[in-house]
Amino acid sequence: MADLTRLVGPSRGTPTGVLMAGQQNGVVAPPPTYLTHRLRLNPNSDHRPDSYEDLELDFSPMVFSSLERYLPPNLLLQPREVKVNYMREILVRYYPESERVRIQKHREYRQKIISNYQRLHRELYTMHAANFFVPSFLKAINENTEQGFRNIMSEPSPGVFTFEMLQPRFCEMLLAEVENFEKWVHETKFRIMRPNTMNKYGAVLDDFGMETMLDKLMEDFIRPISKIFFAEVGGSTLDAHHGFVLEYGMDRDVDLGFHVDDSEVTLNVCLGKQFSGGELFFRGVRCEKHVNTETQSEEIFDYSHVPGRAVLHRGRHRHGARATTSGNRINLLLWCRSSVFRELRKYQKDFSSWCTECQREKKERQRQSVAATKLVLQLVQSECFSTCFLSDVNMVISAPTGSGKTVLFELCVMRLLSKFISGDGKFTHLKGTLKTVCPFIFSFFGVLMCKYAVCEDLHSAIKSTGAKKLRDWTKKLGPLGINCLELTGDNEYYSIKSIQDTDIILTTPEKFDAVTRYRIKDGGLSFFSDIALVLIDEVHLLNDPRGAALEAIVSRIKILSRNPEMQSSPLSLVRFLAVSATIPNINDLAQGVKRFGEEMRPVKLTTKVFDSSYMLIAADKYFPPNNELTKSCLLAGYTPAKNDFLFEKRLQNYIFNLLMQFSGGKSALIFCSTRKGAQEAAQVLSQTAMTFGHSNPFIKSREQQERLREASLLCSDKQMQSYIIYGVAYHNGGLSLKDRNLIEGLFLNGDIQILCTTNTLAHGINLPAHTVVIKSTQHFNKEKGIYMEYDRSMILQMCGRAGRPPFDDTGMVIIMTRKETVYPSPDIENH
Repeated sequence: MADLTRLVGPSRGTPTGVLMAGQQNGVVAPPPTYLTHRLRLNPNSDHRPDSYEDLELDFSPMVFSSLERYLPPNLLLQPREVKVNYMREILVRYYPESERVRIQKHREYRQKIISNYQRLHRELYTMHAANFFVPSFLKAINENTEQGFRNIMSEPSPGVFTFEMLQPRFCEMLLAEVENFEKWVHETKFRIMRPNTMNKYGAVLDDFGMETMLDKLMEDFIRPISKIFFAEVGGSTLDAHHGFVLEYGMDRDVDLGFHVDDSEVTLNVCLGKQFSGGELFFRGVRCEKHVNTETQSEEIFDYSHVPGRAVLHRGRHRHGARATTSGNRINLLLWCRSSVFRELRKYQKDFSSWCTECQREKKERQRQSVAATKLVLQLVQSECFSTCFLSDVNMVISAPTGSGKTVLFELCVMRLLSKFISGDGKFTHLKGTLKTVCPFIFSFFGVLMCKYAVCEDLHSAIKSTGAKKLRDWTKKLGPLGINCLELTGDNEYYSIKSIQDTDIILTTPEKFDAVTRYRIKDGGLSFFSDIALVLIDEVHLLNDPRGAALEAIVSRIKILSRNPEMQSSPLSLVRFLAVSATIPNINDLAQGVKRFGEEMRPVKLTTKVFDSSYMLIAADKYFPPNNELTKSCLLAGYTPAKNDFLFEKRLQNYIFNLLMQFSGGKSALIFCSTRKGAQEAAQVLSQTAMTFGHSNPFIKSREQQERLREASLLCSDKQMQSYIIYGVAYHNGGLSLKDRNLIEGLFLNGDIQILCTTNTLAHGINLPAHTVVIKSTQHFNKEKGIYMEYDRSMILQMCGRAGRPPFDDTGMVIIMTRKETVYPSPDIENH
């Protein structure tokens, strides 16, 4: 306590960095004049529903983390709630005395009401679930599964759930209790607050002692449901409530205007009485920015109340109540709030996870982006368009990284699908009648698989990215009835029948080879006759040990295509398209096929080659003339260490200065030869950045800092958490899928500026890296137990990650190696 008190200082003013809210003027006032025995409460306009609550201190993530370091050691491992309460007790002491007196009087006044009120049904004030809820609701709560909840719920409109909840006896007792409280208030002349600024008739249930029961209702019964259906608005972290009863009638509040609730999740249950009218009307979920935007037709939904039946929806779901045309309607409402979500929301700009207007704006931006992309083909795409889309010839294409080779695959697939367009222009696709096989060894873009296409992605570390492309193509082609299938070691839930019925297959060469070689008796070759297109990315990797499996399946397809029994099948006219950025002997591989040079790259890379003292030297010492790298890298040579391991470890000490000098403050990928090397590089860079304090060159704004702090809490890797907050991270095949997706997303959004990785991100992945640093041109070969030089093609692939369109219009590559290093260029053999 002493440390935190010392931090705040002796001043009695508002502590620096802590925001105060909930300030009201005045204390206890005389009771108002009542027209009837009902709660016709007309308090002053400055009274709020939480007038009796304690002082509200806004512990934003920045404030909380700043104060947390001053807590006593015994509190450091305690839950956040305990820490916040400890901080609050100290900080309140430094609040103006007049405010502390007002708060204390409010507390005492509320407690006086609770102490003097004679309860009618004492069993209401503690949770008796069996007496409160219908059996079906209790069964679903005990199961605590999404399916269990859906079994008792209906969702008549997106995000609006209705279900049977309260027993009639409970509704009757609660109505009687409220009636009794109203009568007591009138007789004793106590002054109480109305539930909210829009209603004059009703009572706050906490005001007469139901706080504990409502806490249990929220924590044990509403939060489990909200955790599943409203997680994006803090449904799993609900920690506060505002519970009240409202009454509507011809002589009371007749209706309720269009509004949003001051809650993350709202529970609304009709308690009963005889009435007509009063329907709820919903008009779409909106963030603060879009709360007054127009309603779309699909967002219009009306709901008629049924006693005992609950309605559960987001607090930001715009709604109102129509006029009650006869009788009286009384409803129980519970506004459930999440302090964590509210703190995080202040630092967010994108609410597309729950605001439907934000979602529409995001889709429109994506549509415009796609439309802009479609308007202009890149040079390679324009040059190859006619051959890809207007013919069925086989092709081998060599083009620089980032030149748009993936679109060429899509053009070939579109060519294949065009065979299903009838004379009258209708799409008459027959499921599984044509297939595309895409043997992609390392390629993330080798996701295209259909019985039109089988695409192969062998590299385990980029399977998550390949899955994203698979989802992307599924989204594009799904409306046409085109089915996609992942056929890898990660997906064993398939059958030969599923392969026969699919149109696009994402696979690895080994997996496809195994299915078609060892499962012949199960029908592993039964779909071969439907293969009409084979797409091969990174064909230069035929020279890789993994190339044998690729060669085997391509040879098998070619041999079977010549079989007389296949002459009437699509296989007999199978088409091959092979592409790569780094085929050294393209003329041998495909005589007469046009080779696209570096001039076709839409984003040019800057070329500078230095020695260890950064003196400019000749580029062609390391790369032959006319090579793509001749104008695309900065190469720094260093004096060797005692061994290869120590040499690579020493290079970590130079990366930060290189980035400061040449990256221009833009994002960078650091390629390391091992997983541990990537982690150590991230550690060194984050520790260096930490020494700069608020001048950390990897953090551009407070908003970015806050987003990184929030994201670090979502990462399961404890070491990674300490790197993320400084704008640095690492990426390799050892991370969980959740952490890989998190890191990739942060790098794509620009929140993480420095990403240390192995060669897992060297192939086919489009990331916004302006600068690429290759930390050592050697890698450890586990089979031989020694360090070996990367293949020239691998270096080229790493360099190709810099300056990718559409993220940047320039690029920089820095290669760190020994002075004496040279790069061999072994040709790919003719296969």
